[in-house]
Amino acid sequence: MVKVRYPYLVQQRHRWFVRMVVPADARDIIGQAIFKVPTGHTDQHRAATAAGAIIAALKERIRTARDAGKRLEQVTAEQLAERYRAERELDPEKAEITKITDVVAFVLKAHGHSWAEHAKQVRAADYDLHAALRLLPDGEAAARTADQITGRATPFLSYLEKWKPHSGLKPRPQDQAASSITQFAKAVGKPLEQIEAKDVQAWIDDLINPEGKDGLSSKTVNRKLGEIRNYWKWMQSRQIVPEDRNPFANRRVRDPATRRKGKEEQRQRLSPECQIAFKADPLFAFNYDPPEGAGSVVPVSSIG
Repeated sequence: MVKVRYPYLVQQRHRWFVRMVVPADARDIIGQAIFKVPTGHTDQHRAATAAGAIIAALKERIRTARDAGKRLEQVTAEQLAERYRAERELDPEKAEITKITDVVAFVLKAHGHSWAEHAKQVRAADYDLHAALRLLPDGEAAARTADQITGRATPFLSYLEKWKPHSGLKPRPQDQAASSITQFAKAVGKPLEQIEAKDVQAWIDDLINPEGKDGLSSKTVNRKLGEIRNYWKWMQSRQIVPEDRNPFANRRVRDPATRRKGKEEQRQRLSPECQIAFKADPLFAFNYDPPEGAGSVVPVSSIG
């Protein structure tokens, strides 16, 4: 009697298994080199019947892994973050699948780790995929990348370049605004999701420096704050940050009393003709801010 051989079926201790070698180009994503799945049967023919569905599922898994690998060769972290955010809004279940497959695959590849390494840490992390990233060598960096993609920790400057065409500012004011936004990001050092009103207020207070002799004027700080609000409101319009959350609103920006007094003393030292100009135009008087050490100012009538 001729023995019937079924592809992918192997026998071990009287039980039949489906055994399939994982192609080399899919191993890093799948995390193993060989599939070995029990059919649940000791009879070869019954095992062959059950094996059909198992083999089809394994081949689909390989195909999906290969497709993911091709996608991730060309995708950037920002593109993957946008895709994940869109899926999370429309289909949370699909977003979770993307997180488990593409996001983790991207992070592992970006930081030089394999699925096999990650799989070992998954067990140690009680099957928490994100916690497992932290257990890898240099895992904090890998976890930060995952946080950035999934919106758990988005760098404040991530969307700066995309904001510029929509800022409504001319080139020079736009450069000034970008400088203020960058200055804030470096000073606070927190991702978008973690910035609070108290962080913004602390930054404002540091700029004004109320307890010291030197510091920016409230007018300058308000300008910087307005530039950052422009950036934040644009992110709100794109649903990057929640519309009901604005840590830059209603911040206290005031010159310290001692510095206000000093400015008033400087104005008192102006020439008589400038004093008349100030009295004639209160708005001019309010906005006038003589440079330090200016002493008296050239009379208005002499400016031609």
